[in-house]
Amino acid sequence: MKGQGCRIYAGQGNNDFEGLFDRILEEGKFTRLDAANDDLIGILNMEKIKTDTEKGNYSGLLEPNKTYNNLSGAVQGYGVTFGGDNGGVEVRIYDKAAERNLRNTHWIRVELELRNNRAKEYVVQLLEGVPVGVMYYGTLNTYLRFITPVKGKEKSKCKNRKYWSDFNQHTEKIRLTGTGGKDYSLGRLDRAVKQFQKAAKAYSIIYGMGRLIEFINKADLSGHPCETLIKKIEEEREYEYDIF
Repeated sequence: MKGQGCRIYAGQGNNDFEGLFDRILEEGKFTRLDAANDDLIGILNMEKIKTDTEKGNYSGLLEPNKTYNNLSGAVQGYGVTFGGDNGGVEVRIYDKAAERNLRNTHWIRVELELRNNRAKEYVVQLLEGVPVGVMYYGTLNTYLRFITPVKGKEKSKCKNRKYWSDFNQHTEKIRLTGTGGKDYSLGRLDRAVKQFQKAAKAYSIIYGMGRLIEFINKADLSGHPCETLIKKIEEEREYEYDIF
């Protein structure tokens, strides 16, 4: 689903993105997820970012892929890309106002592009309760920081550039391992059931509770993430019984 699709989805009153993510985890596949934040007040300066990129004043798990001028009509702006080339994580920082051909407008976008298992892992952590801001900035902290270099000091131990600290005030670091995230959890199971709560109630009223239970009992959990969750819960219960 592209950005326009997300806006249409939300515009129809469908703000349950948790439910949407759960459905995709349940029945589909994450191939790409973009998480972005916009600076609209002048914190970031693309010329400084471009210069720091070219001078190597950065730290993190990614290396710069390219710097470029994004020309849109008469409005010129810079952009930089870290990572990419079939990697699971890419960071793009660019002048969105120039892309949209907007004059006298400050609009710098910092965008995380996550693919496949890293996209899935990002979503799973959000659904497990990690706040949206913490997840975004924590991931960004791991993969890219712009720093003030100190001679003889490792980049990872250097302080952030002031403009970068003003943009990203979080200190948490979240690394996406590429494993696809945690196993199916009780929280995720609860959200999945609630998503179909009204439909299940209507079904029971129309056809009777017995038929609903029969329908549920026919479900095959073989190979489903729920199967692992059930085994885990059963093992925990057996452990509790052994103690007492």
